[in-house]
Amino acid sequence: MQEKLSICKNGPLNSSYKRSSGEAEVLKPSKTSVKIRTVKTKQEFIFSESERFMADGDAVSIKKLMTMNEGVLDGDNICDLYNVFLAQTINLIALSPTGAALIKEAADQGWALVLDDMQECEFCIDASEKLIELDHHGLKAEGLMRSAYFGNMVLINLVKALRDIYHEKRHGSLDTLFSPEAILMLERVRAADCDVIATLVAWELRSEGHTDIWRHCIGSENGDIAMAYSNRLERDPSSQFNGKALKSAFKCWYECEDRISNCDHQTLEYMDDIMECANVKNPFGSKVPTHIAIELLSCLPDKTAYLQGFGHEILMDPNYSGLNDDMNQTHLMHILYDLQVTYVNNVPFRNAELAAKIFPADADGELLSEI
Repeated sequence: MQEKLSICKNGPLNSSYKRSSGEAEVLKPSKTSVKIRTVKTKQEFIFSESERFMADGDAVSIKKLMTMNEGVLDGDNICDLYNVFLAQTINLIALSPTGAALIKEAADQGWALVLDDMQECEFCIDASEKLIELDHHGLKAEGLMRSAYFGNMVLINLVKALRDIYHEKRHGSLDTLFSPEAILMLERVRAADCDVIATLVAWELRSEGHTDIWRHCIGSENGDIAMAYSNRLERDPSSQFNGKALKSAFKCWYECEDRISNCDHQTLEYMDDIMECANVKNPFGSKVPTHIAIELLSCLPDKTAYLQGFGHEILMDPNYSGLNDDMNQTHLMHILYDLQVTYVNNVPFRNAELAAKIFPADADGELLSEI
């Protein structure tokens, strides 16, 4: 019988229980999208200080988009239509109290936006360059403005990116503090929170009369999360103010195995990139996450945490900490193995001194290269 792995609070892997296959079949999405938080951007974006708005394809600061007058498209103020679309999207998100707080914080920090055909992911953020890259799904700006479906998709993805920026400012990169097993768990919580906050913003915009965005959420791959949120509000209207509706939506995120496996895969790929770029053998930390670390990831702009008191269960319950995907298990074990060995000439050694004896340094006295 194949062993199942669990990301436990004590760090090492141990046996766990596999989630029942009969859970959450209703509204379960068949496919989930991905988001990527990169170490470096794929291309360099030029910021022009002399022009009010940049040429097609260049990044524009959120602060400039917030001050843009919609519809001013003549004379010296001709704007790239992608920027017009982004400005409209920013103004729409700002109608939500939660969205307005996220936008204000990102603008104050100097973050910028750019649209690109990303194909494989929803959005990409570069913390060092303070840049958000959003997928325009291969459409021109005119197409995005005419299509409610793709326009709403960009809006939801932008909310997720803004929430991820919110986390980045307060918690930074988790890899510098925690072990690989802990990073997997915390990245799940972080990804789930981004989807939950996107649902909250869509609900608040529904209250402002933009019901099409909420209908888009219900019909999307995360429709089960939206339904869990609205169903809880129907049973208990006060749950909108005490965080219980958000907590129900958060729990629903974990009921989809595809969502969990996809998040784990992206996190493992991210850790591979870190190891490849690092100049030390083990670039990760060794800190063990506590319930407080979990609950802090759910803090809202109003300083409340909807997961308060739920952190212990996330740490201990295999439904939240279990690693059931065979490929991700293998990937994680390879990462843990690579952290313990020294590669010389593509041969792994657990003892660096033994590696130096078998593959001595060259005549110039240079250190042995690790492959």
